[in-house]
Amino acid sequence: MMRCLIKQTKAMNKLAITMCSIVFLGATLYAQTEPLSFYKKCLVTSVTGGPSSAIYSTRTNDNKAVHTDKLRGSIDPLIMEYGISDRLGIGFSRGGENYDVNINDFYKANAPEGHEYMWTSTKYLTLDFSYHPFVTKRIDVSLFSSIGYYTVSGNWYNNSYNTSPAYSEPFSFSYRGKGAVARAGVRTRIYLTKRFGVMGMLYAFNGYAKERQKPSTISDAPNNTGYSTMLTGAGAEFGICFRLFKQKGVTQESWKAKKIRKVKAEKEEKEEDGKVPLFRLVWD
Repeated sequence: MMRCLIKQTKAMNKLAITMCSIVFLGATLYAQTEPLSFYKKCLVTSVTGGPSSAIYSTRTNDNKAVHTDKLRGSIDPLIMEYGISDRLGIGFSRGGENYDVNINDFYKANAPEGHEYMWTSTKYLTLDFSYHPFVTKRIDVSLFSSIGYYTVSGNWYNNSYNTSPAYSEPFSFSYRGKGAVARAGVRTRIYLTKRFGVMGMLYAFNGYAKERQKPSTISDAPNNTGYSTMLTGAGAEFGICFRLFKQKGVTQESWKAKKIRKVKAEKEEKEEDGKVPLFRLVWD
């Protein structure tokens, strides 16, 4: 009796180990063959845009505070990302933000009253690093950080509040600052098809740019004041994304195969409904 129990216990243990191995192997194979929205050697391109808000502050060449204020702007970047693994990505972002800046307050420009605002643009080119903690067939959520080149620039014209280069009149004030920027945030991509999807992003940034000091002796020529400009803020972006290159080791079902499978399933369902049962119970 005891020997039988021991044999049964050993058999049950072997069965349990075998079942666990099958489950583990099945899960592993599923993980390897399930299509993902982000994977090694994929290339994702995104075009987005949206509102931003920043604390805009300036300082003189000798580091004295000039003016600080909160400004609202807009942003329009291009993002490219390459998968170096199923979780890690590297890429770049190129874009800029636009703000309406009072040059009298921030740069002491002495512009005429009522025309003291200058359309100021920031431009950046950053190297991006990303980690993708949540990835499914359709959804890709990633955390990113980036650092890169940063500029702040703007022109103010004599005749009117217009910064178009088509105007031939010389401008009376300009600003050209160069520096660096750091950005970090979270991105979410939702794919509607095999390649195309929509994207949303929340981010924070810190940028710094400084202009060369070269005072102008001509009143209507560019002024190189040596002022530094700092922006610290956040924003939200929304747009579209497009993915290139197939995931290796995964065979994705084509729309034609899906259609054939659907028609076959419907046919089998109709055949099952039309079958006459072998036994029929009649209640009289």
